Amino acid sequence: MIQSLLNYVQLPAKTLCKFGLVLALTIIVAVLALWTWSDFADVRSDAETIVATTALTMGELTRDSLQAVDGVLESLVARIEEKGVDNLGSEAERGNLNRIARRLPVTAP
Repeated sequence: MIQSLLNYVQLPAKTLCKFGLVLALTIIVAVLALWTWSDFADVRSDAETIVATTALTMGELTRDSLQAVDGVLESLVARIEEKGVDNLGSEAERGNLNRIARRLPVTAP
């Protein structure tokens, strides 16, 4: 039976080598593609975590900075209401305004 099958399908050695080479290359490319996709998925997950954490941190810093600015502005408004706009140019008032302004967060390097 096997002999009759071999007589029926006789492939030259060159064709078998080409088929084996194509099969091996296909397997190698498939394995490399799966490995690359898996590695990409891991790196993407790590990057998404880093971006989410950074966004939360930046949101907190922005909120804190805006709260500090609001506090300083409220102090300035109260000071202006108390002393009036005309008295802001005096030396003593300028010192008080500088002291209040020091509470502002540093926003530029």
